[in-house]
Amino acid sequence: MADRDWEEAFSRLIISEVTPPKTISPLFAALYSTSRTVRWHAVSCFGIAVPKLSESGLEQARIVVRRCTWSLNDESGGIGWGAPEAIAEILAALPEIAEEYANILVSFILEREQADNFLEYLPLREGAYWGIARLAQARPDLVQPWQEHILQAISREGSPFILGSACLILSYAELVSDRAKQLFRHIEERPESISLYWNRTFWLVTLSNLAQNGASFPTHAVPQASAG
Repeated sequence: MADRDWEEAFSRLIISEVTPPKTISPLFAALYSTSRTVRWHAVSCFGIAVPKLSESGLEQARIVVRRCTWSLNDESGGIGWGAPEAIAEILAALPEIAEEYANILVSFILEREQADNFLEYLPLREGAYWGIARLAQARPDLVQPWQEHILQAISREGSPFILGSACLILSYAELVSDRAKQLFRHIEERPESISLYWNRTFWLVTLSNLAQNGASFPTHAVPQASAG
């Protein structure tokens, strides 16, 4: 999955050689890989495999989303690496169920008084912000109703990765309130760069670039030569 032609190879695999259900467990395992490239390509592959799986019924896709959600629950006994990102890829690729589960994805960043799914562990919450940005890219209409909640959540965050993802959320969902503009100005002043996987490419991009250019940031950035 780290090969250059991974996307074409995986698509060909699930279409002609392996039934989609047999790809799901290996994808979950790949989310725990020590290779960042393998992990992120696995995230993308959920958006390829699960729509194919759903051809036998949308309930099959729902089961995968519920499995991702369960992995983030304390009772699961695991950590749920990559689960919010995988959910986002599935919802972006399957509009038939996106409306059902968009609120769950957003709830991962809402404080306990607003939802029961808040991810206290920062690396998982970073994944949730990336996931909301991915959903906003595909279905901005499902993110826009949560504008005030999302802006409030972002205002409490300090992680450079979250702030970078926030720029994409605000840009794709076209959140242009005064509060959103203030957040853009605040992030633009941050000096950090982040490694960002976007449009199935790795980028090293500054927060200033993301704040100034939002969804069009790739035209002002250079892909990373190696993601590790």
